[in-house]
Amino acid sequence: MIAKEKEAKQTQLVPLSLPDDFTVTEGGAAFISQTAVAVLCGVTREAICQRIKLVTGVKLNEFNQLDSNSLELITGHYAFDSQRTNTVALESYRVLAKAGAKAYIYFKAGYNALQIPTTLPDALRLAADKAEEVESLKAQAVLDAPKVQFADSVSHSADSIIVAEYAKNLSTYQKCPIGPNKLGIYLREEKYLMSGAR
Repeated sequence: MIAKEKEAKQTQLVPLSLPDDFTVTEGGAAFISQTAVAVLCGVTREAICQRIKLVTGVKLNEFNQLDSNSLELITGHYAFDSQRTNTVALESYRVLAKAGAKAYIYFKAGYNALQIPTTLPDALRLAADKAEEVESLKAQAVLDAPKVQFADSVSHSADSIIVAEYAKNLSTYQKCPIGPNKLGIYLREEKYLMSGAR
């Protein structure tokens, strides 16, 4: 009888309608308050605080709110791993799994990830910024083209080997004790490898 009364109290905590329970940064990082997590898990806020101390990988912002990945960790614990799993946490976990924790917090915080401009000057500014970004990326691609071509040719070469591996093979199989640094110096001196920017 006492356990049922306790579970009934836990499920009647605070409704999830406070805007301060959900925060989204300008960069799109989503956070949820410990109180809201407690409601989703069907436990007290104190239980959430204790769980946070025990779990590695939980990330909090400056307001002690959990990020979306931490929300999934904590909710999953109360849904599946806790000694006393509960149906509230299980149902919340299912909702989060369907919608994604980050999308759920975005919705609750009233955050629009697209940030569609509402005025003509804002739209023109956004278009200009995107055009500059595209031009910058195209210019960088032109500069990177020789490096990319070289990396592709080296990565697809069937008869290439890393100097460190070659030194190890020489030491192991050919009984020629030489380290990768000395081998690299020797190969440069004998013009098998190029050195510097030549």
